[in-house]
Amino acid sequence: MNFVRRLANKLSAFLGWIEIRPRRTFTALAAFKHYLTDLNEFSSRTNWKVLKYPCLFDLNQEAGSCGEYFFQDIYVAKRIIEQNPGRHIDVGSRVDGFIAHLACVRRVEVLDIRPMISTVNEIDFHQADITGISADWFDAADCLSCLHALEHFGLNRYGDGIDPDGWKAGFQNLQKILKKGGVLWLSVPVGKQRVEFNAHRVFDPQTIYNFASGLGLALQEFAYLDKGKITVSSDHENDFRRLANANYNLGIFKFTKG
Repeated sequence: MNFVRRLANKLSAFLGWIEIRPRRTFTALAAFKHYLTDLNEFSSRTNWKVLKYPCLFDLNQEAGSCGEYFFQDIYVAKRIIEQNPGRHIDVGSRVDGFIAHLACVRRVEVLDIRPMISTVNEIDFHQADITGISADWFDAADCLSCLHALEHFGLNRYGDGIDPDGWKAGFQNLQKILKKGGVLWLSVPVGKQRVEFNAHRVFDPQTIYNFASGLGLALQEFAYLDKGKITVSSDHENDFRRLANANYNLGIFKFTKG
């Protein structure tokens, strides 16, 4: 029985890795009967041409998805807009979330290893690998952001190659891009430290703090997601220890360069 249970768990994990989700499949099958009933009723009551385009997962969903990216993007964007830095550069954050918020009110420079096909007037895009960034970018940013990106460096998920220390190389160059006195907003997954290959790393928050300190970056604020809201820590040392034993959370660090 234990063997069967372990085999089932491994199969479920494998299907999840390749994005085949049994529960989602069963939900779709159950919803399809509902879809056919509605399709027949609607078609019988309209003269319009009706094409089939089933949306099987929307019926019982909540209005909007408010996950960690949602709360993070609003929180950090609001803080940067309030700060109103002279030159803001972003590395690898979500263009359709965080960058979009900033681009509503100011110009943003974006660096990403992936191409960006769309052109947006308020976004100056540069395709670049932060782990090997040109010295032309050094001492450039009054404010710098890197939200949910550092954990991917060196896992080749986005074509950047394999490098177990890729996050360190990227972090070092973030420090170099920042001007003296500049602000760095950095977010990563925090919890029991590990690599979930090739999705991301999960960091012990103390690891981020220690490495940043070695680069001459001083922690000004630490925040994390707690019960659906961003909570600013009043005792980061205690919260570091607590979160290091958690499975997964969002950690947002605000550093300044001395």
